[in-house]
Amino acid sequence: MPPDTTAPDPTPDRGEDTRRRLVEAALPEFARDGYDGVSIRRIAEAAEANVAAVAYHFGGKRGLYLAVARHVAERNGAAVAPMVERVAAEVAAADGDRVRLGALLARVTTGFLRGMVTAREDGRAGFLVRELLTPSDAFDILYDGFFEPMNRAMSLIAAAAHGVPPDSAAAVLRGHLVFGAVMPFIAGRAVVERRLGREILEGAALEETLGVAVAAACGSLGLPVPASPGVPPHA
Repeated sequence: MPPDTTAPDPTPDRGEDTRRRLVEAALPEFARDGYDGVSIRRIAEAAEANVAAVAYHFGGKRGLYLAVARHVAERNGAAVAPMVERVAAEVAAADGDRVRLGALLARVTTGFLRGMVTAREDGRAGFLVRELLTPSDAFDILYDGFFEPMNRAMSLIAAAAHGVPPDSAAAVLRGHLVFGAVMPFIAGRAVVERRLGREILEGAALEETLGVAVAAACGSLGLPVPASPGVPPHA
């Protein structure tokens, strides 16, 4: 058990390390059991910090939860923000070429699913799914840092595929359908794995799942499915 002291981490370096450990320890706990199902003491023990450190660094449990949301948004958003710019450039370069748009969507879908598989391992995916199902004040952080940019990228492809403005309801709704090609394999994987009696997100099984997700994403926008998810846009 860590020492019970009311003056945690008097030095800036130690304080930053404690903040990091608390956030990293809290993430899988909140992802697994939700905000109400996790105690501050349990998080502190997992982080090898004292209970007083949560109030000292975050003002309490709610502040820690919001810090976890910011951590998730920053980790996921670091990959999504430049991806939106690349998608915009490639959509413009495709100039309506549906083969190139299909190849682009395949790459985006593949990257999204692979990223969510990684996020599943450290708790980020579970945290995101909980906030999607029962949004709290943390949802705004996740929306600005991850959900909205991701939808914006998908909507750009949907708009080009259907000849509508990128911010139109048709583009936003159709772009959101691409989430549906990926998220069931993350949030609902237990159903398929029970039916199949095996994992679907590891090794060769992941490649099969990626192929299905790409086909579903392209099908939702009426775009041709490339022979390989990694096919270059000029092929």
